[in-house]
Amino acid sequence: MNGGSTNDAGGHDGDRTPLVVLLRSLTVGQAWGIAVAIVALIGGSAGIGALVQSVHDEEKVAQKDRTISELTDQKNSTVAELKDRERQALDRERQATANVEGVTSVLANMQARERALKGKAEFLERFLTYRLQPSDLSKKLFVDHVCALWRQSQELSIHVEFGRLDVTPFDLRRGLTPEVRKFLEANGVSGSLLDQAAGPEPARVFPQAPQVTRTPANAIEQLEGQVQGVMLKKGVTFFDGATYRVPDEIAVAVHGNSNCAPH
Repeated sequence: MNGGSTNDAGGHDGDRTPLVVLLRSLTVGQAWGIAVAIVALIGGSAGIGALVQSVHDEEKVAQKDRTISELTDQKNSTVAELKDRERQALDRERQATANVEGVTSVLANMQARERALKGKAEFLERFLTYRLQPSDLSKKLFVDHVCALWRQSQELSIHVEFGRLDVTPFDLRRGLTPEVRKFLEANGVSGSLLDQAAGPEPARVFPQAPQVTRTPANAIEQLEGQVQGVMLKKGVTFFDGATYRVPDEIAVAVHGNSNCAPH
């Protein structure tokens, strides 16, 4: 039985053809055919590998491009959002500035109105004191206050107007205050005529008629023409439209004072 088993194995080995024997049995043509087939097979495998590598590389490039595109889109979106927020912040800042300026303007107007009211109240108080309690002190206080009004006319919203000096024949006849007389003479009014207007009537010597040209009436007539053109600041209009005329002796004291000029 052992011998049979050996023969079967030997018979099986006998069916196998060694590769060397097979190669030796090939003709030259067959050998070249097999060689060409093997080379073709190896080349095909290399080509497939290169193709696979190429596809892989293209995918990597495409992925990189997609990443760059996504990052670019995100950057652009972020920049746009930042610009929009900056614009909104600027709009809020401008609105806040406008609100502050508006409130500041309202407060400034209220403060200016309050100052103007105080100025008017003090003016009326000084004016009434001057009229009701005439004295050197009340006159000086009124002059000082009118001077301050003239000087601060812009701040207090006061309009100062020029007016004609109100000198009546009665005023000329009884004599003018030193301030008014000085102001008139400084503006070209004859001092001798002022003296004559306030002087006594000339004595009448009969049967001769008095010299008409030297009478107070004649002097007053001449003075009226000279005084009529003399103008000075004497009207004051407050913010509410109320207008008052300052007495001549007060107006002339303020008009010629350079310290009372608006600043």
